[in-house]
Amino acid sequence: MLDVLDDTLITALRRQPLFSGLPPEALEKVVAAGLSRTLEPNHILFLEGDYETSLFVVLSGQVKLCVHALDGREIVLGISGPGHLFGEIALLDEGPRTATAVTVRPTQVLQLEREAVMPVLQSSPDAMLQVVTLLCGRLRSSNQMLEEIVFHDARTRLARALRRLSDEHGREEDDGLRLPIRPADGTLEAHAGLQRDTVSRLLRAWESDGILRVEEDGILVRDRDRLDLAAGRAPRQTAAAPAQP
Repeated sequence: MLDVLDDTLITALRRQPLFSGLPPEALEKVVAAGLSRTLEPNHILFLEGDYETSLFVVLSGQVKLCVHALDGREIVLGISGPGHLFGEIALLDEGPRTATAVTVRPTQVLQLEREAVMPVLQSSPDAMLQVVTLLCGRLRSSNQMLEEIVFHDARTRLARALRRLSDEHGREEDDGLRLPIRPADGTLEAHAGLQRDTVSRLLRAWESDGILRVEEDGILVRDRDRLDLAAGRAPRQTAAAPAQP
């Protein structure tokens, strides 16, 4: 339980579509019942198969959601950054966790318990509609990842993973789009479902071609159009030049 309500926590919750339509007193009730946690990298919040029903909102840092094959391979289903929530499936149906959640870097989360959240959501039809929308988005992402693993080669899968992560977490800079994913931490190859040597080889090739630059603290995408082509996607459209009189 939080002894003192923090306006930043209420603001973080209000930014979530799931809670944005709730009145201030309902939001305060949810936050007051929550627990703010500061975590080190590689901290496991829950494991796939756990029967635990908390909902989490990322306040800072990043949390990786992943599943593991019998041979030990890891597939990342998503990276939750500041403002994202995760853990909603078990909260809604009280079933086992469908993935493992582990911090990628120093992270602060707001942990919300089912007993506090569900009565508030059930009192708001708009909030329950947002629940459906959220789950549909999760299903679309899972289907997309399954398609990539089954039908596409390594080059396309890595390009799509980079493109997806750039859209979600990229930061515009003068010389490109910075992606705060360190190649050395294993997140990128896990997100693409590839082996580390394959990812390293492709990154080196794209770096030589000027598509991106690998740096210690992340990846700088320098040519998004060529990355889109490698992903099998149409390049982003640029504004047409005005017609000459």
